[in-house]
Parts: sequence; structure tokens; C-alpha cells
Amino acid sequence: MYFEPDGDVWYLSRLCGTFKERLGWHPCQLPESLLERIIRVSSNQGDVVFDPFVGSGTTLAVAARLNRHWLGCELSSEYANKATERINYAKKHGSAVLTNQAAKGITKGGPRKKKPEPLRSAGLF
Repeated sequence: MYFEPDGDVWYLSRLCGTFKERLGWHPCQLPESLLERIIRVSSNQGDVVFDPFVGSGTTLAVAARLNRHWLGCELSSEYANKATERINYAKKHGSAVLTNQAAKGITKGGPRKKKPEPLRSAGLF
């Protein structure tokens, strides 16, 4: 069952460096409250949530916590590995927010060392 939207303007806090939810290793991390609201409004438990740009994994971690199946794509293997850790933590602990103890194993990554290879068409188009 979908809940009624509060209106067409949503007021949310930006994730600052001191926020508990902020992981610090991805520059564009979104607040979980925003993604939770979007996922609840647009899907039901058991539905699939797709995120074509996984990044820090917030969308998929929130989807896992809300009992949605999820599928995501990420070009950076570094971000993909860190997002996987976050999603696994969310499934195990019911939260996508890592505790200080759990976050110690996640290191901040540097810039990519090489350009990714261009995507190749499957020849369908």
C-alpha cells in the first residue's frame, strides 16, 4: 500500500561530513530518508528496485532494508565493492548506516587510475 504524499515539495537535510549517515568516501551520497520515501511511494515489498549508478549504495541498501529485491550497476569496481559491503550490512543489521566499528574496514578511495574502457554495443542497434 502506498502512502499519501505530503505534497509536491520535500524538505530534507543535506548530508554533511559530521552526519552519522555520511560515509565520507563518495561525494554524492543521498540521504536515506529521501530514498526511503521514493522507494515506499513507487514500489511494494518484493518488487525490484534498479539503480543504474550505484555509487555509495544508498538506494540498494535502503531497498534491501525495505524488503525489495534490488539490481544495480556501477562502473567503478572500488565503489561497487564498498556498496556491496554496505548492502550486506543493511541486510544483516536492518540499517544502511554503518557503525563506526563496521566502517573501519572501508577505506576512502582515491581517483581512478585509468579510464574505463568504452562500452561496446551488443550489435542489436
